[in-house]
Amino acid sequence: MSNPLAVIGHASGAETVSGVSSVIDLGARNALRVTLEASVFTGTNPKITVKVESSPSGTAGWKTIGTMPALSVETFCEETLGSVLRFVRFSWTVEGTTPSVMFSLTAEAHVTYASVRDIERIGIVKATLATVKTGDKVEALIGATDTADRYLCREFTLPLTAWGNDLRRLVTHIAVYDIMCVRGFQLEGADAIIVKRYDDAIAALREVGDGDACMPDIVDTDPGGSSSGDGDYDVAELEPGIYFEAYPFGESLDDSAF
Repeated sequence: MSNPLAVIGHASGAETVSGVSSVIDLGARNALRVTLEASVFTGTNPKITVKVESSPSGTAGWKTIGTMPALSVETFCEETLGSVLRFVRFSWTVEGTTPSVMFSLTAEAHVTYASVRDIERIGIVKATLATVKTGDKVEALIGATDTADRYLCREFTLPLTAWGNDLRRLVTHIAVYDIMCVRGFQLEGADAIIVKRYDDAIAALREVGDGDACMPDIVDTDPGGSSSGDGDYDVAELEPGIYFEAYPFGESLDDSAF
């Protein structure tokens, strides 16, 4: 997987008032799969609502990137979020008369080599995916990044710390194919290009993995300083100073307008 990081926003426990978690450093990871699990509600009309906030510095510029569904009974919910900057925190609002809510907040942070905006700009016409949730698009990008890593790990030491437009485009095409396989599309006619782009992306990644092609913009975590690794997957955390507030090639990862 794309160097995932386990995150605990709130260990299982009861809260009677609203609050906010500590600030969490995700390093380079720009996608977040969040799980809110509520187990005990007491008081009159108790309810909890959780927001996920992100910041480039961890001290200012906080922006809400997702709101979990409000819970008032024992259950759980999950959300997958993109446009995640380096630092995140979770805030919860407890409502009701003398309320008490037992809950936990956990998450898994991932790197994706492309953004939701890439899907809608260089992947496929935005209107085509009007019924597809943003979270499902982010999940497709996580999966497509993992697929790319399966080939890149032969030539580079993962995780990567920088890459170029070529890898971004390939991952976008793989993600679009996966989304459309669920949504449904016609293999003949104009939709045939979706399959061809997927096949071409896999073929290109295989060439790189086999050493028959190069991606010169890739920087990996080879301790020797070379961009070409021995195929081992280094699951050590990325250096804290490296993050994707902007792409290494200069484009913002902000998908909020979409």
